[in-house]
Amino acid sequence: MKIMRKDGYCAAQIELEEHRQHEQLLKRENEFLNLDELNLKLRRADVSVSRAEEEFACYRASSGKNSYSNFDKTNKLSAKRKETEEERMHLLCLYKSILKDINITHAKHKAASVTGEALEQLKKKLGLLERKEGTNRGKASKGSNLSELYGSLTAVKGFRANKDFEVSHRK
Repeated sequence: MKIMRKDGYCAAQIELEEHRQHEQLLKRENEFLNLDELNLKLRRADVSVSRAEEEFACYRASSGKNSYSNFDKTNKLSAKRKETEEERMHLLCLYKSILKDINITHAKHKAASVTGEALEQLKKKLGLLERKEGTNRGKASKGSNLSELYGSLTAVKGFRANKDFEVSHRK
């Protein structure tokens, strides 16, 4: 009786293992079929793209333009546009921080002239802080922080500090 039970148990284990192997084989075959199908779709897409490029070249030639579009120039312009967008975002953050520093939060006050005035107020505050820190701790420690702030402001394209700001904060 024990032998028959063990024999049945072994047969079930063998059958289970064969079933697992069969499932793995089917899974691999399905993966290969899917890869073949994807490769076929890729080849068809490549053919379609090459046809479209040829038609585009014929169209450009018929309109008197160079038959091949300058993709490098397009990529450079796209990269320059992205860079300009990043600079714009950086300027916007700087603009917001200037307005925040002078406690202007209302949308009606957010204009370029207000930002210019805010920048002037910040210059005055920096001058006062420099004088205050110069008398309390010495100018060396605070002057470097002010120089770093000035450097970060001048690193932004389009920012032009006037001479008195540069002279008074670079001492």
